[in-house]
Amino acid sequence: MKTAERITGILGILLFAMGAIFKNLHLAGAGLMLNLAFLTFNFGYLPLNLIIHYRKNKSILYRSYLIIKFIALFIILAGFTFKVLHWPGAGILLVFSNLILPVFLVLYFIVRYKNLGGLTFHFQDLLIAVLAYGIYIFLIQSTISPSAMEGYVTADEKFSTLNAGIESANNLIYSSADSINVEENPELFGAIQSLKNESRQLTHHIDTLRSDFLVFSAGSHLVRDKELSYFASRFLAGRKSSEEFFIMAGYGAELERNIDHYMISIDSIAHQFYLQSNLIGHGLETVGRESQLKPEFWWADEMFGSVNVASIINSLSWLKQMVLLTESIMLNGLINQLDLSQETVMLKELVLS
Repeated sequence: MKTAERITGILGILLFAMGAIFKNLHLAGAGLMLNLAFLTFNFGYLPLNLIIHYRKNKSILYRSYLIIKFIALFIILAGFTFKVLHWPGAGILLVFSNLILPVFLVLYFIVRYKNLGGLTFHFQDLLIAVLAYGIYIFLIQSTISPSAMEGYVTADEKFSTLNAGIESANNLIYSSADSINVEENPELFGAIQSLKNESRQLTHHIDTLRSDFLVFSAGSHLVRDKELSYFASRFLAGRKSSEEFFIMAGYGAELERNIDHYMISIDSIAHQFYLQSNLIGHGLETVGRESQLKPEFWWADEMFGSVNVASIINSLSWLKQMVLLTESIMLNGLINQLDLSQETVMLKELVLS
């Protein structure tokens, strides 16, 4: 059993290292090696290591340490693998790894201090571990440079301005369409009303998510939705709240379902009235998104998992813009199917307004 433990441990580490290198260089076989490494290390080495050392020492403290070590390493390696391969659940695993890692380190040094299981205590080991953990926390909770923060703020201001302009133009066309006799083409006007309702529901949902996420992330800080420059760079750089809000609480999956529902609705309208445009629904695809360098991924986890607050704010504004642009393209396509006399009435209404 000891030999099997060593073989699986060495093999797992080699496969992880090779898989990470291949993945970074975008070489074929990276996914296969990471899968094999995950199976070999998590279901081979870790269980064998736990069984061998659990039998050797009957100390409750030492056995507790072994169990915590098994759980911590299993979750950390699983989170790394899931994140690299873009599998669902990676965000939750990474959050749990952040919680269990300090517990494991505390138990590790207690066991070493009491010289249990042949582990002796060295003060330099403690310093190295504290330094390594501090670097780990710093990388996760790092700040954003002033120039980068200004870039996020500027991008969000541009999104807000553009979104307001597109929304105003759409509302103007809706107002003009309301003045035309609906009885002449009830199906067309029904489709326009349906498009309006579906688009408004989704944009309202995105705006609500944005506001709720800012309040959730800022905690006790005063949140002013459209004044990102008032937030500290550390707050904007935080990633933990995005995992908790969008992944663990399920708001990312809820948004994904609402976008899918919206896409089904507009596809139905486009098919009914023969609207053809590659821009319809552009940027709102949640399934089948893949590239030569990246396999198909889970939309919510890729969009919101381990992403800083500032980037998520921009992403939500961008999603709203994609909805408004899709609404505008659909609306103009439907309006173009009105007869000339109706279009003339609408043009007059636009001029008078």
